[in-house]
Amino acid sequence: MKISKIILIAAVAITGLASCSKDKNDGRKQTTIEGVWVGSYGNDASGNSYYFSLNIKAGGIIDELNSSGQKIGQGTWEIGNDILVAHYQRSGGSKYSVLAGFYKDQGKLLGNWGYGDSATNGGIWQMTKKNN
Repeated sequence: MKISKIILIAAVAITGLASCSKDKNDGRKQTTIEGVWVGSYGNDASGNSYYFSLNIKAGGIIDELNSSGQKIGQGTWEIGNDILVAHYQRSGGSKYSVLAGFYKDQGKLLGNWGYGDSATNGGIWQMTKKNN
């Protein structure tokens, strides 16, 4: 079951990357990775969706924010080839990892999240950049 879940997540990510790689920049402003992102995450096959927000800061610092905009976790991030990888710890001590495709032309992050150092054992998430 776990292997089929990982294969499904990988297939979704590859499909998303392949479909977006054909997109052309039609004059829209490309989004930068730094800033506040808002969206939702789900876990396993529950179908539920929960609030999720990240503040991606310069210098490789990332904060998880609650729905009131207060910091509830902090960690580090890096990006290469439009793939975001981050690890952070919540105030209560729980550790999480995220992995996402960064779609600059669409202003979206689409990815997987997980517990500890694994970004694939939790579920999927999506975000759009918040306009300040």
